[in-house]
Amino acid sequence: MTTKSRTLSATLLLVSAVMLISCTACSLRRSEASIRASLLRRVPVGTSRDTLETFLQKKEWEHQSAAGFTRPILETDTKSRPEVRESVSAQLGYYREGLLYAPETLVWATWLMDTNNRVLDIWVWKYTHAGF
Repeated sequence: MTTKSRTLSATLLLVSAVMLISCTACSLRRSEASIRASLLRRVPVGTSRDTLETFLQKKEWEHQSAAGFTRPILETDTKSRPEVRESVSAQLGYYREGLLYAPETLVWATWLMDTNNRVLDIWVWKYTHAGF
């Protein structure tokens, strides 16, 4: 392989990696409703807790669970939901608008599990903070 061919191959590989990373961030820029709909297609209402766990591990999303419904950022219950036995929350990722030091927007999802250990609902929200 010539030096020119190696340079071209390296450039194409770099451009592909940047596009892949950009597309991942773009998907997080969608509306919360759109992200929720996408998650519901992958983990529909009625899915077992074990299947949800497998999905989260495959995505490599760090997650935590809590009794009842808890928003992971605020760490407080927002309203009583007696049908919710457990909530499983994961940070799906984050993105920045513009510059490197622009505010960061975190994207979270919480799967609400019913008393039979099945998905009851999914909540998605975004949290933007200045960072410094």
